[in-house]
Amino acid sequence: MKKSITRRSFIKTGTALGASTLISTTALAHLTGDDAKEGTKPRNESVDLIALTGPTYYDHTLQAIEALGGIDRYVSKGDKIALNINAIRKHPGTIVHPDITLAVVGLCWQAGASEIYVPKPLAAGYWRRTSRMAEHQADIDRITFSERAFNRETREETGVEFVEVDLPQGERLKKAHVDRRFLDADVYINLPISKHHFGTNFTGSLKNMMAFTPYKPTNVFMHSPTGDPEAEDDFDHLSKCIADLNTLRTADLTVLAGIEFLTSNGPFGPGDIGRADTIVAGLDPVAIDAYATRFLERKPEEISMIRYAAERGIGSMNLSTMKIQTVTTETES
Repeated sequence: MKKSITRRSFIKTGTALGASTLISTTALAHLTGDDAKEGTKPRNESVDLIALTGPTYYDHTLQAIEALGGIDRYVSKGDKIALNINAIRKHPGTIVHPDITLAVVGLCWQAGASEIYVPKPLAAGYWRRTSRMAEHQADIDRITFSERAFNRETREETGVEFVEVDLPQGERLKKAHVDRRFLDADVYINLPISKHHFGTNFTGSLKNMMAFTPYKPTNVFMHSPTGDPEAEDDFDHLSKCIADLNTLRTADLTVLAGIEFLTSNGPFGPGDIGRADTIVAGLDPVAIDAYATRFLERKPEEISMIRYAAERGIGSMNLSTMKIQTVTTETES
């Protein structure tokens, strides 16, 4: 596995991040594999990906992370966490169940995280969708939520500092504007949902990375190479751009919700609803998305952005070579 530079060692060089600075991908890369943080326990090498099925979403999230080496493998005392939760929509089948989020948040605070930053506001009433809200209120209150706001008339965004970064491995997306606090985070944890998307046919771990980019200019360009917000969407271009964006940084940990999800009219809904009651966790976003396509009765090779991401070397879609653990719980504990 290739070696990279941690955020901490990058900062020690004296190089500061400015609002208009071009930042190399290498400088922003985080440790993986043999380059793991000192003092953390090794990942369970017997498991590449774990899928847990049943109604115990909270407990299954804890179990999944433990199977992958435990939260201490990913979070150290004082770490700043960028927690990317796909939970901004209101319709059924469009958001990550809050039990998953609360399990991850609780573990991060227990591991000594100094900050948990969420890049987009959550859907109204999000926490009320879980019976665990009251017992975790203190954990929720400590989260730093983005003050990002979007003006639908001007299509301008405020409340977030976006930094232009260079994507040297990008084929279509050579540069992108990215949330500064994401770049500054010590740990990136991704909480996507698998669901239908009207353009890419599937959305999951890889596409969730777009949460850190603004509508203009990055998001507009990703949908149309002309950069014209009124132009017709080019979905093959979008799929390639999503793969390009993921060359910037891979999540240290991903927990995907395949519980209740849109099978049509995604990603916004309302639409037809599917249910698999499954949580999928691992370190490889390509593998996780490849596995999760089954929830929409698709195959990985049918989803262009998964193929392109595999070609970029972001991960592998060849599940036959991986150690996958599956667990089924019939009743709530």
